[in-house]
Amino acid sequence: MTRPQLALIDHDEFERLRHLVAERPDWHLWNHSVWARRYRDVRGYDARSAGLATGGVSSDFEDLCEEVDERSAEISDVILDSLPIEQRIAISYVYESAVWRFNRPGMLEQTLVAATVTFWTLAQRKGLM
Repeated sequence: MTRPQLALIDHDEFERLRHLVAERPDWHLWNHSVWARRYRDVRGYDARSAGLATGGVSSDFEDLCEEVDERSAEISDVILDSLPIEQRIAISYVYESAVWRFNRPGMLEQTLVAATVTFWTLAQRKGLM
């Protein structure tokens, strides 16, 4: 197997690669990348205070959606950790703007498609829709 090397991805390449992925796995992988960045980009204090405005019950639809999105991202994180390293690198390259390059032409595309098929199979078993 060829070892991945450093490279950068441009926007057109990013969009081209994302179009290889079915809609629902693409959304979950995008959601995971947003969720994962929250933990890396934290600086200063949280924007919310630690208090209970409504007795601890979510008061609006957006709060409920945020909870579901976060839970989906946590499930996706566990699934991604279980994938083979070359598949994790391909997904990381596209969704997290990681800087890897695959030496063989077409290797990234093949690995990305295989990775997303594996991811989505496992995700459906864990209840993601």
